[in-house]
Amino acid sequence: MAAPVGGLPVTPQPPQPFGVWKATVRWADPHSVPGPNGTTLTYTFHYEHIVAVTQSDCDGQLSGFASQLNVRVTEPCTFYPY
Repeated sequence: MAAPVGGLPVTPQPPQPFGVWKATVRWADPHSVPGPNGTTLTYTFHYEHIVAVTQSDCDGQLSGFASQLNVRVTEPCTFYPY
């Protein structure tokens, strides 16, 4: 059996959106920073924001953070189109 002359018909694919994948994790990290007018601001958590071009890269980075103790995923990998 052979393909027809001119090749097989190709079904056009919908355009793929352009954007990035983002996720956020946090962990307990009490620390103080200088505030306005000589005050001190105290924060309890540290947030790490992950930005990746592909979902697999975002998932890989996220699982690397999430495998550590006291790390909580506050936003799973989500696609943000431009």
